[in-house]
Amino acid sequence: MASEIDVVNMALSRIGANTISSVDDPTNEARLAKLELDQSKSSLLRQANWNFATKWQVMYVTADVVVFPDFKYIFSLPVDYIRVQAMKYPTSTVASGELRSIDRWNITGRYLGTDVESPLMRYTNNAGIGLWDDMAIEALVWRMSANLSSTLSRSETTRAYAAQQFMMAYQLAQNVDGKEKVLDRVTTDGRLLSARRGGSSVW
Repeated sequence: MASEIDVVNMALSRIGANTISSVDDPTNEARLAKLELDQSKSSLLRQANWNFATKWQVMYVTADVVVFPDFKYIFSLPVDYIRVQAMKYPTSTVASGELRSIDRWNITGRYLGTDVESPLMRYTNNAGIGLWDDMAIEALVWRMSANLSSTLSRSETTRAYAAQQFMMAYQLAQNVDGKEKVLDRVTTDGRLLSARRGGSSVW
């Protein structure tokens, strides 16, 4: 299981920069890597509905005095909130058995507005590195490498290579994130094969 310092040092080593013992080291590498880790992590979490960073929460009306005139109810967003994935009625379902979606809602600042009294929100949370899928960590490392190379290696070739690797790693991570079932397997090139009645189909 990777830690934040593991991720930082993998990113630094891939561009030929000096590794660090702590993100609080008094070095240029540590200062830049600390900033880049926070930014890249937040940005990647916002880019997709990652299974490893998904939570469900029933929302309750806030006691804060907030003006949100378009909606009947106002809710404070969770402290670990990154982005909304879906808004659902907590008990109402559609024919398939899934919870019915709430169509009318909005986010302003750190508040949610809707006309449903106790909505169920599925959201991306600020998951710690220890909860990340290994393939998503690989994408994070390459993203950091690409961005750090601009200031540390100052090599356009290195930056371009890292950016290319990030795109491939990101796609592979998205292809398999949360899609595995009992009989599924991942091929060597990252494709997810789903076993169905003796055959296989590719996601």
